Amino acid sequence: REFDATVIGYDEMNDLAGSPAANPLLLPLTRHRADVVRERALIALAEIGGREVSRPAVPALKDESAVVRAAAARTIAVGGDPSAAPLLVRRLDGEEDEGVQAELLRAVGKLGGEDALEVLAKWAEPGGRLRRRTPFVRAAAVEGLAYLPGGEARALLELYRQDREPAVKRAAEVALK
Repeated sequence: REFDATVIGYDEMNDLAGSPAANPLLLPLTRHRADVVRERALIALAEIGGREVSRPAVPALKDESAVVRAAAARTIAVGGDPSAAPLLVRRLDGEEDEGVQAELLRAVGKLGGEDALEVLAKWAEPGGRLRRRTPFVRAAAVEGLAYLPGGEARALLELYRQDREPAVKRAAEVALK
């Protein structure tokens, strides 16, 4: 079937998802003018998986669309390359959208790396008066902690199981199961 990247629908994107042979077709779509096409191309890359999907997703971390940035974070996490974690951490501080922050935090946890525990612990805290973190973002940091091995991460999860915020408490309980 002929494929036209300028006129694409969900059916065509779904046909491409999951097939490594689709990579050359999907890569240009990560720069398409329509947000939904860029997002769906990143989702399809994530479904393909493997380390080679991380690199094409990196530029999308700076996309104008929050849903595209969130899809990029998920795709990078699926790629599984721990060397991408510092990039995700740098994007966290400049990111204003809570949904994207949450995906970045989960991705940091999935990728691990030397600073992952420190970063996730910081974002799991409520924060100060000037930079309070919402329960949604804090819960995502706790979810990220669940991916980390070791006693320190587990101790933090135990601590957050006693949190006042129900979303944070529930994320810790699920992580400890």
